[in-house]
Amino acid sequence: MSLSRLVLALTVFLSAFLVFQIQPLISKYILPWYGGTAAVWTTCLLLFQMLLFAGYAYAHLVARLRLRVQTVVHLSLLVVASLVSIVPADSWKPAGDEDPLTRILLMLLATVGLPYFALSATGPLVQAWFWRVFPGRSPYPLYALSNGGSLLALLSYPLLVEPFLGGRQQAAVWRTGFVAFALLSVAAAWRVWRSGGAAPEVAAGGERPSPGRRVSWIAWSACGVVLFMAVTNQLTLNVASVPFLWVVPLSVYLVAFIVAFSGDRGYSRAVLTVPFAAALVGVTLLLELDVRYTAQSTINVPILVKIGVYVAALFVFCLVCHGELYRLRPAPRYLTSFYLSIAFGGALGGITVGVVAPLVFLLYQELQIALLGCSLLYLLTLFRDPASRLHGARPRWVAVLAVGAVLLLAGAMSRQSAILLEGAVSTRRNFFGVLRVREVAADDPVNHAYTLFDGAIVHGHQYVRPDLRTEPTTYYSRKSGVGRVLTMRQRKGDLRIGVIGLGIGTLAAYGRPGDYIRFYEINPFVVDAARNGFSYLADSAAEWDVALGDARLKMEQESPQQFDFLVLDAFSSDSIPVHLLTAEAFDVYERHLAPGGVIAINISNLHLELSTVVYRHAEARKLHALEVRNSLGADALTMAAAWMFVSRNSEFMNEVLWTLKPAHEAGEVQLGNRPRERHADVSAWTDNYSSLLRILK
Repeated sequence: MSLSRLVLALTVFLSAFLVFQIQPLISKYILPWYGGTAAVWTTCLLLFQMLLFAGYAYAHLVARLRLRVQTVVHLSLLVVASLVSIVPADSWKPAGDEDPLTRILLMLLATVGLPYFALSATGPLVQAWFWRVFPGRSPYPLYALSNGGSLLALLSYPLLVEPFLGGRQQAAVWRTGFVAFALLSVAAAWRVWRSGGAAPEVAAGGERPSPGRRVSWIAWSACGVVLFMAVTNQLTLNVASVPFLWVVPLSVYLVAFIVAFSGDRGYSRAVLTVPFAAALVGVTLLLELDVRYTAQSTINVPILVKIGVYVAALFVFCLVCHGELYRLRPAPRYLTSFYLSIAFGGALGGITVGVVAPLVFLLYQELQIALLGCSLLYLLTLFRDPASRLHGARPRWVAVLAVGAVLLLAGAMSRQSAILLEGAVSTRRNFFGVLRVREVAADDPVNHAYTLFDGAIVHGHQYVRPDLRTEPTTYYSRKSGVGRVLTMRQRKGDLRIGVIGLGIGTLAAYGRPGDYIRFYEINPFVVDAARNGFSYLADSAAEWDVALGDARLKMEQESPQQFDFLVLDAFSSDSIPVHLLTAEAFDVYERHLAPGGVIAINISNLHLELSTVVYRHAEARKLHALEVRNSLGADALTMAAAWMFVSRNSEFMNEVLWTLKPAHEAGEVQLGNRPRERHADVSAWTDNYSSLLRILK
């Protein structure tokens, strides 16, 4: 390989690497500001897709200039971009009442916007330079190379960057990489400048793409982006919003690009048709099982099985989308136009998932819509393919297949919606998730109640009948761990209680005259539901208030609250906000505890054994720790729950242990004071390091 080709290839590779390093870097940096919700990553992806489109549009326009003018313009852009600080100032931290979507988008534009734009434009522009300098060679392998750089960046972030560097250190290293990239770009531009470019008659070759082909570029690109973003939502909503689960779907998306654009052998319709159908059926079945578990507590699919099915299916879907893009690629003369159309489709996909879906759909149904669109597009493609069995088929047969595909997925969506919305008196969706208030046993005065669901998980249940209306239920009943220990703590006198995660305000039922309860809640819809759909807050004898915003951010800004009892119970669906379980978070909690105060942590989770993480924090801080688990069926008011209690108050913790021993011996609760053996190698989490794989159940 000549030096000029090598320099151009390295420039494309490094630009892609930096683009996909900054995505998880900046997303994780701001994640704690918005409660660790999965929508932070979706919102970031939305802007990244839009900036990618803007960068490709810039490359398309600049590529029309004289070659040497292109190099001057682009190097000037890189110089300006290198002066921008990518670390958001503290002034960007939310106060709690802003629109998070708009604020995140504006913040990203003000920080990483220009560098990301410049990097995004580099790939297609340098590929156009490559073709002009080496007109006899195809520039498309450079696209596969750029996706290889992107994949390396994604895989290296959770393995090599995140565990060892803090947010500001990561930003400093990234800026160093950007400077190195700018210098490499200077070398590439110098090589292009010296070459002068290909002769005009060579540069003008190639058939002009038709409008229909351009629409196909946009459609296939949009399908791929919606699919990978929707699959990411499915994973992060029910586990945690962390770089590891962000990286997996995006890596699969990129691998499919690499395979498809590696050459003509990378994609075959004949080979992919059966796997495509199997993946479609597999994902539809998995969605059906998830919905039935949510509504009826039937089969709970293990998380590793879910990840495996979604990842395998996503690879097949994306390989079809990207393979079709490669088959439709134009002559190199129209390369920047091709990439611009791909980026436009990606931006449409990002807007669909990040903006349109939360406004249009009450439930998370983006994945079903994407599957439907991709299936119809693939069916149409097969019909037009001479090598396909559908080619030349009578239109009525194609119509039958199309209608069948529509009915299959539309029927599944309708059935799933009916199951989830059965008995729902209110369903609301916003940046933080989907909330459903469901009426239960409306015709039965004894069991008539209302339940709040956040995604798939019950977040509160209140009976209507007067004798049970003020009784705490579910994970907070008097037979639960938190109910037993809080009642014991109340014997010491009036309490100041902090609660991270409002739910329907069930813990307010424990409030007595003289007690004070401060709730921290990030989702305004939850606050509205607790105040207007349920009555625990209104009926409480204690004084209480609600602080709107991320609990950790709020507590960092507050003076010490001197809580005697601090309850940590902040979940979005079954997803854990990791930033609330790190060493830095525990520093904040201890600052707000009164002498002898107790921290109670709800570690109930379908997929993760969170107790080990809490034990490690207790060991590091020389705190006393006790685990209290109760099973379902202790009484009609109680759900299975697992709570952990940590405190420096050894006298009270010993009292709890001895008081609960009879209940333990009677099988009402299970007590523990050490980590599970299978998780013995788990370390305490920090803001820079957290491993979900090590605590899978």
